[in-house]
Amino acid sequence: MTQPATTTTITNRGQLRVEVAQDWFVDWWKGRNFDRNYTQGTAFSFTKENLHESPLFLPLNRLLDWSEEKFNSDENTWREIPGRIGIGVTAFTPRVIDSETPVIGDRPFANIVFLTTERAYFLPKQKKLVRMSFNYGLLGTNIANSFQSYAHEHIVKGRPTDISWQQQISNGGRFSFLFSRQSIRPVMDLPLKKAERKSEDKDECSVLRLGATLSTQLDIGWYNTVGTNLTVRFGKYAPLQVFDGSILSSGNQFIRDCKHKSAWSIYAFGTVAPRLTPYNALILGQIGQNDEYALPNKDYNPFILDVRYGLAFTFEYLRCKGNDRATTSRFDVMLAINHRSSEIRNTTYKRWHHWGELAVAFPIF
Repeated sequence: MTQPATTTTITNRGQLRVEVAQDWFVDWWKGRNFDRNYTQGTAFSFTKENLHESPLFLPLNRLLDWSEEKFNSDENTWREIPGRIGIGVTAFTPRVIDSETPVIGDRPFANIVFLTTERAYFLPKQKKLVRMSFNYGLLGTNIANSFQSYAHEHIVKGRPTDISWQQQISNGGRFSFLFSRQSIRPVMDLPLKKAERKSEDKDECSVLRLGATLSTQLDIGWYNTVGTNLTVRFGKYAPLQVFDGSILSSGNQFIRDCKHKSAWSIYAFGTVAPRLTPYNALILGQIGQNDEYALPNKDYNPFILDVRYGLAFTFEYLRCKGNDRATTSRFDVMLAINHRSSEIRNTTYKRWHHWGELAVAFPIF
C-alpha cells in the first residue's frame, strides 16, 4: 500500500552577513580612486525568522501596519520573509582631507553610525516583494576619523593621517532616522535552459536564465529620496531567488516528502538607478544644526544616477531532521563595482565617484 506524502515544515537558519564598501577597492583602476565622496562603509547584519517581535522593531511594525493597510490590505496573502537587524557605519569626505579650513564648494565631511531593522514580505499573486526598514542613526561621531586615520597609517600608507574630521556635519553626534520602502516586481524572466535533475539530492529550480526586475524606492529621514532601480541578471538562479534569496524552497514554508537537497546559483548583475534626493543631511547639514561648513543649496545637485554591476554566488543546503521538520542553511558571496554621478554642481569639484563592495554571508544559529 502506498504511503501518503508527508508535509515537512521548513525553518531557515539565521544568517550573519558582513558587507564592506571602499573606494580603495577600485585603486587598481586608474583615475577611479579619489579617496573622496563615498570613502567607506562597513555593516554587520543578522537575518532570522521572528526578529520583528523584538522591541527594536516597534516603530517599523507600526509603520508597516499603517502603510500596508493603505497599499496591500489583504494581509492573508503575505508571505513573510525572515527579518533583518544590523549595525553599520558609512563615511564621506571632500577631495582634500587635511585642509585646516573647510574646502568651500566641495562636499563636507560626514559619517553616520546606524542600527537597521528591516521586514519584507512577498505577494505571490502580484509577484511583488515589499521591503521596509527603519534605521536609527547618529551623525557626527568620531568613528570614521579613527578608522580612516588608522587605515592611512597602517594599511594604505602615504595618505594624510591628520584628517580634518572636526569639520564634519553635526560634529559631536546628533540623532537622525531613515525610513525606507522598496517595491520590487519582475519585468522579464527568460529561462535559457531547461532544468535537469541529476540526482534525488539535487534541486532543479536553479537554471540558466536572463531576468530583470524594476523597483521603486522611497526614503524619508537623513535622505529624502524617490527613485527607481532596473536590475538585469544573467546566470544560474531560481525564479524567486531575486526576491527572498531562497533556492530550494523559493519562499515556501513547507515541502512534500523531505529529502536532503543542495543547490547553488551564480549570476552576473547590473543595476541602473536614477533618483531625486531633494534633501541629504550628510551634504546639506541637519535642519536646525549650525555646522562649520555644509554645502550651499546652490551647489547641490539633487538628481543622481547610480550604476552598479558585479557577481553573486549562493549555496544552499536543506537538511531533514525527522518529525516532519527541515532546516535550510545558506552561504552568499557578492562582489560589485559602483559608480555615482556628481552630487555637486560646482564645476571645480563636479565629478563621478567610484567604489567597490564585498559581501559575505553564512549560516549561524
